[in-house]
Amino acid sequence: MKKLIYIFTVGFLIIAALWLLRHPIYGFFATTHPNAEMPAFELQSSDGSMIRSSELRGKILVLDFWTTWCAVCKKSFPEFQGIIAKFKNHPEVVFLAVNTGEGGDSFETALDFVKRHGYTFPFAYDPNSVLSKKMNVTNYPTVVVIDQTGKMRFRHIGYSSTFENYAALIIGKIEELLGILRGDS
Repeated sequence: MKKLIYIFTVGFLIIAALWLLRHPIYGFFATTHPNAEMPAFELQSSDGSMIRSSELRGKILVLDFWTTWCAVCKKSFPEFQGIIAKFKNHPEVVFLAVNTGEGGDSFETALDFVKRHGYTFPFAYDPNSVLSKKMNVTNYPTVVVIDQTGKMRFRHIGYSSTFENYAALIIGKIEELLGILRGDS
């Protein structure tokens, strides 16, 4: 009986510690980069055409870096699609789910993955991981929010439905930037 009480107590303490630490954990995974300049890029779209950063200037850009073998990325996709749906009527917000080409992902493999799973998010492929390397993306998923002047305003690494409200974090940053655009700051 003492052993059972001990195990229960230790388990309770671990759960309590994780609950209390959820905000410091969030601070580790979600960081802002208020002045970092977005590097110029060219990404391949689902129809094979090129998407250029210069064509997106003046818009809020949300990049979600992912790979087909990333289990956490797959878990985040439904929330990411929900975020996109929330801003579908905002022409000043552009979303791109950027496959990095890491781990053997080719354009065809990544596009087939998106189609097979019925995802409707705007797809882009990073040939030779050029943009991913420039932005030092090494963990997946990584979401980066760029403001209308081309400055990185938010970077979020990973996904956890337990420790944070992923959608609220990203939506909050986009709404903040939209407020700045409208002068509501």
